[in-house]
Amino acid sequence: CFEKAGDLYHAAAAYGYIGDLHREAGEFEEAKKAFERFRALAAKWGDRNLIQIAELADAWVSLDIGDLTHASRLITEVGKELTGAPSRRLRRYLAAARVMLEAGRGKHAEVIEPLGRVIEMWVGAGQHGIADMMRAQQVRSLVAMGQVTEARDIVDQALKRLDPKIAGPRVAMFLRESALIRLRQKDTKTAMNELSKARKLFAKGGNRREEVLTLHRLAHAALDEGDVVQATKRAKEVLTLAKEIGHDRAIALARELESRVALVHGEVEEAVEAGKDSMVSLRKLGDDLGTLHVSELLLRAYIAAGDLSNAIRLGPRVGAHAERVGIREVRIRAIVLTGIALLRKGNVDAAQRCFREIPTGVLNPVTGALMWRLGEALAVIGQNDELRGRCRSNWVI
Repeated sequence: CFEKAGDLYHAAAAYGYIGDLHREAGEFEEAKKAFERFRALAAKWGDRNLIQIAELADAWVSLDIGDLTHASRLITEVGKELTGAPSRRLRRYLAAARVMLEAGRGKHAEVIEPLGRVIEMWVGAGQHGIADMMRAQQVRSLVAMGQVTEARDIVDQALKRLDPKIAGPRVAMFLRESALIRLRQKDTKTAMNELSKARKLFAKGGNRREEVLTLHRLAHAALDEGDVVQATKRAKEVLTLAKEIGHDRAIALARELESRVALVHGEVEEAVEAGKDSMVSLRKLGDDLGTLHVSELLLRAYIAAGDLSNAIRLGPRVGAHAERVGIREVRIRAIVLTGIALLRKGNVDAAQRCFREIPTGVLNPVTGALMWRLGEALAVIGQNDELRGRCRSNWVI
């Protein structure tokens, strides 16, 4: 109707709202088409602010699907071309896009404070749905920084404020964040229950993207609990739904899950193949942290498959990547895994250089146990009974 009336401004804005609805439903190709129409009409109208908002809307879709590379390019271009007096709406879109991009890159310490300011901007504009999306990211960043109490407070306040009958998808979003906190606290049973509720609410609301990402968390939770049958079933569901909605990042995460499950089953060739697929896809999407964690998984799969040459080549790259993004635990595990590969290859001297006597309690228990197990193996080969006993005692602890 607006187009027929020649009101290009409101016609453009309407296409923006249509794109937002498709995003909510996880229909990303349709969302992109709507935002392209949004931009075309904005350009025809000649409103620079509106054109840039349309470009940022397109960037948000890229963030949704995990394509950080494309999103970064769009956000940078808008930032460079920003006029002297951008509208409040454009400032809100740009601020939100920038902070979500940095969060996607894993820079959690740097985004917690800016997220608070961005949330206030959207609340002030009466856009409470978008404000809650930002709050959910704030929770994830707080959890990543170990500030679980602060994260728990935000989740509890949101669940108390929101009515599932009116705001089902937003309730589901915070139920999922609550579950992630509980998983961190090893309360897996309650977490699984909350994830199941969240999945049903997302499905009821038609948000396929969030449904598939919640299924992914359910599968991981089952794997953490040791329920391999459930994890295997959920991993297949994730892949099927991800392909159905054409969500590239969800497909990559599903392949990562398949790799982990295959390793548990001892299907090492499938673990390597799935790990490679996932790593290539996540790297192409610009998901730096996702690429790192799948690279570590692939390193384990190479060792399990006996492909020691590839493991020895990959190990130092994983360690350097982890050091660059500041994830110490992964860096240390990469060193240990490289040492294991070198030891199996017969290069004892090089493997010895990968071992560090790190006191118990300093590292994550799994990382620490892995290091001391390497030390025990080296001690056995070196016939050092004193070191062997100390290493064994430490990994048992």
